[in-house]
Amino acid sequence: MAYFKFSDSALIPLAIICIWSAVASGQGLQAVTIASTTPSITTMAVEVALQKGFFQKEGLQPQRVFIRSADVIIKALLLGEIDYATVFSSAVAASVRGVPVKVVGAMTRGMDYALVTKPGITRIEDLRGKVFAISSFGAAGDYVIYTVLERNGIQPERDARFITVGGSSSRLAVLAAGAADVTSLVAPFHYQAEKMGLRIFMTPEQMSKWVELPGGGVAVAESKTRRNQEEITKVLRAIQRGSKFARENSEEAIAIGMKWLRIDRDTGEKLYRILRELSVDDLIVPDRLVTNAVHLSVFRQREKLDVELDKIRDWSFAERAKR
Repeated sequence: MAYFKFSDSALIPLAIICIWSAVASGQGLQAVTIASTTPSITTMAVEVALQKGFFQKEGLQPQRVFIRSADVIIKALLLGEIDYATVFSSAVAASVRGVPVKVVGAMTRGMDYALVTKPGITRIEDLRGKVFAISSFGAAGDYVIYTVLERNGIQPERDARFITVGGSSSRLAVLAAGAADVTSLVAPFHYQAEKMGLRIFMTPEQMSKWVELPGGGVAVAESKTRRNQEEITKVLRAIQRGSKFARENSEEAIAIGMKWLRIDRDTGEKLYRILRELSVDDLIVPDRLVTNAVHLSVFRQREKLDVELDKIRDWSFAERAKR
């Protein structure tokens, strides 16, 4: 177990699951810290860039930090304890609340959620009246279910019952035990569910057609967009190269994914197909996807927000990196 000390708090032993640095050759590389909640295909572009040395070619020495709580990541970002965060929706939600953070890149145009059900549920209409397991109200997994139901004429408040049970592993256990009928699971948990006899009702690729919401992104403290413009551009250029390399080199990308996510070859190939479908090489997504992330931050409260997107996202660094 590794620990990471934030300047305004005690050690947080349960929040951190892993800290490690890329091996950088030579001297004079600038250290940058990149935080994620967990290894995921939505942030694979960062891992590929790290493994292939693309950060070092930009004069950077990256350190990966894993912190289970997105809220803790945002707090650390503001304190300057980390430089970059790969949380997209949480960064948008924080910005909506007035927290000075900004999204500067999006690594996927969709999330890696699959909709998984008990056997026998085969049609959208079958979802009416069912029990849905979610991590918490207002979370991304809750949002994708809510949106799929609404867009298919099912009123979530009236026609469904929601129970909160925690992360994907907990939701899978509840579904397998029969205490819920439906849940959303991040990849590759849905493959595990299928092996247990449960049904993949919608794959991540299918879900992304109903719910357009970026998964992995790159967020920074707003002050960094004024003070460290060249560094941001370099980080994004390295990630862009990682995304492009993964798309164009399937065998090596699958091998990196297998080691990164600790999965077998068959699962690695399946996840690679999802990655190819959802990845965004230039790290720029249409504003409607950012607007959807804004909606996610308040959808349970049924609030209507009039937010200036320029206060939430800034694609100029990704544009500069692409050029």
